[in-house]
Amino acid sequence: MLARVEPPLIGGRASDLSGLVATTLGQGGAGSLAESSAAGVEQVLVRYEDTPRGLAALEHARVLADARGARLMVVAVAPHEVNHGGCAICRSTAGLYNRHMDEIAEEEISAAAAHVGVCDTVEFVVAKGGSFRRAIGELAIQRGARTVVLPAPRGGRLARLFGRDEAELTRRRSAAEVIVVDESS
Repeated sequence: MLARVEPPLIGGRASDLSGLVATTLGQGGAGSLAESSAAGVEQVLVRYEDTPRGLAALEHARVLADARGARLMVVAVAPHEVNHGGCAICRSTAGLYNRHMDEIAEEEISAAAAHVGVCDTVEFVVAKGGSFRRAIGELAIQRGARTVVLPAPRGGRLARLFGRDEAELTRRRSAAEVIVVDESS
């Protein structure tokens, strides 16, 4: 069942997620993670990708959430390109790219559900729009997650030279504890 998750009201107005749309794909039990954060239940957010690093992060987050008695929110991010400017070919290409990224994220979240299983304490979310870094930080703030678990960054020379540290950016964006898990952990 797909349900659009509306941004919470902050100071009497909707929070600005700058185009980020979080879609809940499946959740067991009564009440959402947003409701449980209001009730003071601890939440652990994990960014999932269908790689060995992503599986290690998912397993670490699951064990951590179980040990703390916390709710687990598994997030797959579908980054989007702006498709409301430029020529018709550019808009069309951006639209195709965005649809492709949505499909990949939905496949990843389905794979995560197969690994973890659907239960009362797990929510699966596809965050569409924006970038990986921004989406995780904004969801952590929006949902009140106290802990964010990220897969280790990809190696490689270009990533080290030009990449930005996702964990550090998430720490700056939210007050959550950020844990980076390598597949060997």
